[in-house]
Amino acid sequence: MSTSRPALRLLGPLELEIDGRRVEPATGRLRALLTALAVAGERGASVEDLALVLWPDEEPAHPRRSLQTYVVRLRQVLGRDAIATTVHGYALRLGDDEVDVRRFERTLDRADELAGAPDERAALEQALALWRGIPFDDVETSGLQAERDRLSERYAGALERRIRLDLEAGRQAELLPQLRELTARHPLREPLWALLLTALERSGRRAEALEQYERVRSRIADELGADPGPQLRAVHTALLRERPAHDRDVAPPVPHQLPPAAAGFAGRDEALAELDRRLVPDGDPPACVAITGTAGVGKTALAVQWARRSASARFPDGQLFLDLRGFAPSGRPLAPEDAVRTLLEALQVPAARIPATADAQLGLYRSLLAGRRMLVVLDNALDAAQVRPLLPGSPGSAALVTSRRRLTGLNATAGAHLLALDLPSAEEARRLLLGRLDARVTGDVEPAVDELVEACARLPLALTVVAARINTTPGSPRTVAADLRVARTRLDALADDDQAIDLRSVFSWSYAGLGPAAALLFRRAGQAPGADLDVPAAAALGGVGRVEAGGLLGELTRAHLVVERTPGRFSLHDLLREYAAELAAGDDPADVAAAADRLVEHRARSAVAAVTTFRPAHEAPRLSAAHADDGHAFGSEAEMLAWFDSERDALLATVEAAATTGPAGIVWELAAAVMVLVDRQGRWPDAAHLARTCLRIADRLGDDGLRAASHRWLGRALGRQGRPDDALAELRAALELWARAGDRPSQARALRSIAIILEDLGRADEVLAHNREALALFRAAGDPPGVADALNAVGWAHVLRGEYEQALVCCREALELVTALDDTFYRAVTWDSMAAAHRGLRDWPAAVEAYEQAAGLFASVGGFYDQAVSLTSLADCLDDAGDGNGAAAARVRAAAAQARVDQPPAP
Repeated sequence: MSTSRPALRLLGPLELEIDGRRVEPATGRLRALLTALAVAGERGASVEDLALVLWPDEEPAHPRRSLQTYVVRLRQVLGRDAIATTVHGYALRLGDDEVDVRRFERTLDRADELAGAPDERAALEQALALWRGIPFDDVETSGLQAERDRLSERYAGALERRIRLDLEAGRQAELLPQLRELTARHPLREPLWALLLTALERSGRRAEALEQYERVRSRIADELGADPGPQLRAVHTALLRERPAHDRDVAPPVPHQLPPAAAGFAGRDEALAELDRRLVPDGDPPACVAITGTAGVGKTALAVQWARRSASARFPDGQLFLDLRGFAPSGRPLAPEDAVRTLLEALQVPAARIPATADAQLGLYRSLLAGRRMLVVLDNALDAAQVRPLLPGSPGSAALVTSRRRLTGLNATAGAHLLALDLPSAEEARRLLLGRLDARVTGDVEPAVDELVEACARLPLALTVVAARINTTPGSPRTVAADLRVARTRLDALADDDQAIDLRSVFSWSYAGLGPAAALLFRRAGQAPGADLDVPAAAALGGVGRVEAGGLLGELTRAHLVVERTPGRFSLHDLLREYAAELAAGDDPADVAAAADRLVEHRARSAVAAVTTFRPAHEAPRLSAAHADDGHAFGSEAEMLAWFDSERDALLATVEAAATTGPAGIVWELAAAVMVLVDRQGRWPDAAHLARTCLRIADRLGDDGLRAASHRWLGRALGRQGRPDDALAELRAALELWARAGDRPSQARALRSIAIILEDLGRADEVLAHNREALALFRAAGDPPGVADALNAVGWAHVLRGEYEQALVCCREALELVTALDDTFYRAVTWDSMAAAHRGLRDWPAAVEAYEQAAGLFASVGGFYDQAVSLTSLADCLDDAGDGNGAAAARVRAAAAQARVDQPPAP
């Protein structure tokens, strides 16, 4: 193979040239792999991301192994040095000048830097000249669709920018033919229509522009059932006023995440006016205002009120809203890397397109905001460090932040304007309280209002609770005022930020109106780890059934002591949580501890059930004793994932709270199960933290077996984080503990984990040595399944080294073993591995026969998914052998097998 560098064109049909001659990768998956690596650039792509590209619908049973087979084959096309093995996956060693898509993006980035400069148009034209059509449109995989769409959108945006520059230069007449063609090709793309209308108006064809607007307005209404967006409407308004519109930076609106405005919002006129002055979309650097003040003073209500009143006009491209949980009861503020991932999801970036590293995620987030007018509301921030990475980086967008702290650092580093929010005036507080009262409230309201406002210290949160009390209490509001007056003599003032705020008196009468069971649940909920809880968790805390727990939560919701922010999940405001915890201090400590233990057991069982939804039961952490609570039962993996997304923070908080004093065995099992779940989501820092927690609990228990397992899990998590040296240290600690205990199978599993880290480091010789040692230990322990696994691992190490004959020796020995065990499924797996080795040797008949054996055996045990995978590999193998007809027939068979997997279960 020549050592010259390939040239790769992706902006259109895939074209690969080596030594000036056209080269065609033989199969669709090779083409998809080449494209994914090229798009990823120097940073490379993880095994998980590449597997999603190659198998977007259903991964094979061993995606890493299957991917490595394709990498080996692609190296045969490009040359061994063309693909580097990284810590997490693989990277294509091609420079930006050798891949047109990289040149395209690099040139567009330069155009962004030159925005407003004389050379901006030239940079845009240079990037546009690289475009040859829909990117890699002949690479058949839905796993690349998000990347294809992103590049197409960048191209469209660049084209529109270049046209705007030409319009500003007075070239409207020569632009009209191109704009007519573009709007015909993209009839619902509003920015193009806005440009066409503007070009017509500047060419003296205002009447025609108005006719065209009516045409596109009707089409949008017919096909989308909507009105045109703000940019197109602005151009139309300008046409009606006989003046041109200049709206270069507005793009179609995307997210609208603002929560509902607070009912009865009143006053804050000066603060609203200040936000009007400060939050303008054209600032450079982008505008940022931080609303600061004590808890419950109405920071979020003010931010949402202003945003709902003004944001749609000023920031038509959308509004993002994110609770940073800076003062969450769980003590776990949202980390910047988790926050930016949530924002990317809000911007509808598919999970497969979210980069692996925090820096890359932040870069993608800022790129998506560049050139757009968006408002980012960051609520409940802990400090400036939590906020700073999330601020928009380019003009047009703005940020609105709320925090209990002053955030002086945000002013110093980002130029944020600090808006300190004090208590409302007495008149504003009166208006707020009166605005919250139901129309049906009777009695002499006005005489009691001033007393109620004073009793609540003008705190908006307290006023809201008082209004709810009046709305649900028979008799005059003066009766409520009298009750509040008496209660205040029994409670101390609650100090916060040097301001005395008497809230316990406000909360006490709401609590006093509860039934005994609801009151008990309120006290227990105040001590529950996590920002919120669902009905089953509430049932565990209260020691009641789930139906009864649902009724009690309804009672608490009506009393405004808990809030159902999302369906089925209930939370306490943090000040109410503090009040509930104070009340619980008077309970029997044994009862409080028993409720906490019940919650830990419930969440442990639920987490274990979640793990066993996608992993065989014998591989999942298991509870060591029977308990009354049966946790959650999940009907599908999708149901489990939805549950875990909503419950993850509560589970993490429960582990933190119980790690020191909770029931050690159950807490270890909870932490282990949650670690498996966060590991599956790619949240390696959380996985490492949980593994360390498991290690501390194992030390508490004095259990070397649990210590070793914790070391192994920590090593795996550190390896995923790109810390191979630390990972190897943890794995070797596990190996030593298991060696000391004489646990040979566990030693072997540790060696297998070490081999995976070494494989990521490209140390194939050591991979082979460790897998051989694992094989020896499994054999010495008399563990046939372990022997079979290790034999496959040794064989795969030989494949990595290009030693296909040796690989076959291992596979054949494994086949003899599983045949003697009469294990049909693993016979099929072994035949599939042998097929990969034959394929590497280009022994097409042997490879075809092995794939056929595997497919038939999988079908005989109902393994239709694995059958489909083997048949798909068979099709690729036949393509390699030049048998196109046979490959097509194999794909038909694979589709039929997959259809059996996809069909709904029988009633």
